[in-house]
Amino acid sequence: MATPVVDVWVAFGKGFNESAAYPADFTKISTANNVRQFRVKRGRGHQLDTIQAGTASLVLDNANGYLDPSNTGSGSPYYTGGATNVKPGRHVVIEATDPETSTTYKIFRGFAESWEQKYGRDGVDQLVVLKAVDAFKVLARALGDGGVEAETTSRARVKNLWSQAGYPQAVVGWTDGKTVPARTYEESDNLLLAAQAIDKAEVGFFFVDRSGLFSFLTRESRVTQFGTKEGTFSDDLTADPTAFPYHAVDFSRDDDEVFNRGTATLYNSATTATTQNDTTSQTDYGIRTYDEPELMLTSGSEATSWAAYAVDRFANPEDRARVLTFYPQDHPALWAKILPMDLGELWVVKRRPKAGNTITVNVLTEQIIHEGRPGIWRTELALSSAVGGSYWVLDDGAGTYAASSTLGSTTKLFY
Repeated sequence: MATPVVDVWVAFGKGFNESAAYPADFTKISTANNVRQFRVKRGRGHQLDTIQAGTASLVLDNANGYLDPSNTGSGSPYYTGGATNVKPGRHVVIEATDPETSTTYKIFRGFAESWEQKYGRDGVDQLVVLKAVDAFKVLARALGDGGVEAETTSRARVKNLWSQAGYPQAVVGWTDGKTVPARTYEESDNLLLAAQAIDKAEVGFFFVDRSGLFSFLTRESRVTQFGTKEGTFSDDLTADPTAFPYHAVDFSRDDDEVFNRGTATLYNSATTATTQNDTTSQTDYGIRTYDEPELMLTSGSEATSWAAYAVDRFANPEDRARVLTFYPQDHPALWAKILPMDLGELWVVKRRPKAGNTITVNVLTEQIIHEGRPGIWRTELALSSAVGGSYWVLDDGAGTYAASSTLGSTTKLFY
């Protein structure tokens, strides 16, 4: 079955901290240097992990030597002005074109980290391995400027942090989020860690999307998202005719994410949250504490609400669809769902085992891995349960979250 054509674009004339307009500033390198295989990985394997920088690795033909930095003069179109432009720090975009609809989707945007030259078969086969990383590297390499950041919203603070990093980017339409305290970011403060601390306090979702934009879903954004399903994946399309098929799913009920005591101390303060406990869970699984010693919020009541949310969310194990695997070339309708997929989306997964009841779970995409070569494509999703994210959704009395949406009765408020 046909698989997407994977194309690679590079902004050879734009450096790490320069704006690069797509496609005007980019050159498609995969026309002259075909992609032999690729791997794109974004997100985190576990919902309590910190999201790290997304990465991409591509193996390209380089028999023409175009992508060899040592190829000088007229040997490479990317050797200009007496120097090579095949260097780290250049903007990279990876696209995939749906073979069914011819629609092209970005699946990664970031920066080249290395151009590794490979010579196989007694030097006859010449390849280049392009490794790239997304914009989190900008924050990871940046330190504070020593200035005081006034008390503000989490949205404004994260924007200010990437401004300190010198990264040119348009504003993404977020909600404002929680109020975070004033703080001086010293020259010893890593700005990625600082932004992730804001994300933890916000109970949001901070990542770089497939188009290369910083995306910071605040708590309101997340609750809104809980009410919007992207679709259903099922093992039985006869019973679920509007669903999409998957190849394999791994379910688990375990204690990896069980926390039944929540504590927190505000940043630069002795103010603490009122300790939150789920005694039933503690009896079943022992005391498991979720603690944040420098919570970026501004009041003890906010810290207490944060701790209460953590306990409510993680006090008990759930049936979780951990990993979902697809080979979309076997089901061409999947391309239109798989290629534009991004982190933090809500899906339904159904499984009908030969013995036992139908399993239906709501999940959030925590990690997306695309890998393959011409003729073979594999997508793997790491998932987290969205059950603990079931909070009051206005006018959902008979819908997905009806069990937590009856005002004055079962209403379950988000912190």
